[in-house]
Formats: sequence, structure tokens, C-alpha cells
Amino acid sequence: MTIKNGKTVLKAVTIIKATYQKDESANVLDPVVWSKESFNLVREMVYLNGRLRGGVDKENALPVPENYGRESKTAGEQQISLSGYRLGKILGF
Repeated sequence: MTIKNGKTVLKAVTIIKATYQKDESANVLDPVVWSKESFNLVREMVYLNGRLRGGVDKENALPVPENYGRESKTAGEQQISLSGYRLGKILGF
């Protein structure tokens, strides 16, 4: 979803909030825990637990799995949702 203006932002927020419900992880307010969660998510989702490695040239790059983009988008939306719930808790909402 491309964010172009306030209406599309509101639409994106509405969709993400409806799709990813608040759960107990929203109560975790320790930044050290957040950092470890993010590290583990990147290791698992971005680098596919070490199966996907970077390279310096396109010719030797490994192909990404067919569902990589869709799963990455879902993980990103989940993190956005979780961040919003945690920020709301910190701010007292």
C-alpha cells in the first residue's frame, strides 16, 4: 500500500488494526526485549535463518523464495501494529 496522503494513512492504520489484534506481547515494555525480538525476527524472516546470504554482485545473488515479499510485508505490518499497541500502552491509552 502506497501512502500518499492522510486518507491513505488512516486506511492503512484501520486495516492493520483490524488485521492484527492486540495480544499479551503488547504489554512488554522493555526495550531490551524489543531489541531481541527484532533481532530474532530479522534473522528468521529476512535472512531465513542463515539460508539467505548477501552478496556483492547481482550475478552471484541467491534467489529469494516466491513468498518472501508477501511474508516480509506481513511481518512488517505485525511489527507496526505491535509498536502502535506498545506506544499506546506507554502513553496510557
